[in-house]
Amino acid sequence: MRAPFQLLAILYRFVNQVPVYCVFHRTDSGEWQFIAGGGEDNETPLQEARREISEEGGVLPNRMMELKSMCYIPTNIFPKMHLYNWPEDTYVVPEYAFGFECTEEIKLSHEHTECMWLSYQDVYEKLRRVLQQPGRERERHHPLAHRGHPPREARRRRGAAA
Repeated sequence: MRAPFQLLAILYRFVNQVPVYCVFHRTDSGEWQFIAGGGEDNETPLQEARREISEEGGVLPNRMMELKSMCYIPTNIFPKMHLYNWPEDTYVVPEYAFGFECTEEIKLSHEHTECMWLSYQDVYEKLRRVLQQPGRERERHHPLAHRGHPPREARRRRGAAA
């Protein structure tokens, strides 16, 4: 049973003390994205983040960092089969964001054809093309959809993860 929240997991690592971020190329839609998914049954957002990273990235996340950035997603973007147990007056669901410093090699699931480790600016440019497509309003508020510098959480150095 699908829980009424969405999850965004941003994998990062440091190369020469500079953070790079992993984006994944979806098999079904051909779009680039961070790891994303929805909670199952009674999972907490943190449990969901760990499960999705393990399933889609093939790595076991240990120290996760909950990002302060959060948005709400309209329920009309979800397939109706996921909404059957939600109250009828549920029009938006929260999207929680987490960061994970990934030092392991990614092992892609069937959901993705490839992944890339990119600088903040390169991720911004790659995802901006997706965000500018008509009908993509929900993603326009994710943690890297703004102009300027990366969010403060993403600029923290090693050891800052919880």
